[in-house]
Amino acid sequence: LLAAAVLCSYTIQRYGFHYVPASGAAMLLGMFWGLIVKMLPNEQSNAMGKGLSFEPESFFYGLLPPIIYAAGFNLKQKAFFKNFASILMFAVVGTLISTLVFGIATYMLYAMGLINAAVFKMPLLECLIYGALISAIDPVATLSIFADLKAPPLLYNLVFGESVLNDAVAIVLFRVL
Repeated sequence: LLAAAVLCSYTIQRYGFHYVPASGAAMLLGMFWGLIVKMLPNEQSNAMGKGLSFEPESFFYGLLPPIIYAAGFNLKQKAFFKNFASILMFAVVGTLISTLVFGIATYMLYAMGLINAAVFKMPLLECLIYGALISAIDPVATLSIFADLKAPPLLYNLVFGESVLNDAVAIVLFRVL
């Protein structure tokens, strides 16, 4: 499935198919494969599902290091540090605001009874932890579209720098809460 997603992405970029971004095509490919597995009888579906299981070690030791290396290698240090104050403001203040908005909104939905209270109790602290988790976004699709459209370098650097620091801020918030 991963090889098919890489091949699909390569084909889209090579032949200039701009109707669907590469990340969207990979998502559609995964949804299509999941639908196929879901439509199979239980025995075959279980066998295919076991073959598609994803071990965390393969992500942490196989996929994540090249992603981090590529991000660091492609980082334009001069532009990053030139805009560091803006990037830091977007990352810290933006993540804090997002955490509070999502956390308080989730708590309000719980208090109004729109979230099933019989399943679990949701104190405000747990809602804020959820807000911290959901605030860590990864704008890979946005950055790839920026690169395709030749967006201004300042915009690309601000979004890229914010995404690098955003994850760190969300982890700190999660640990602190």
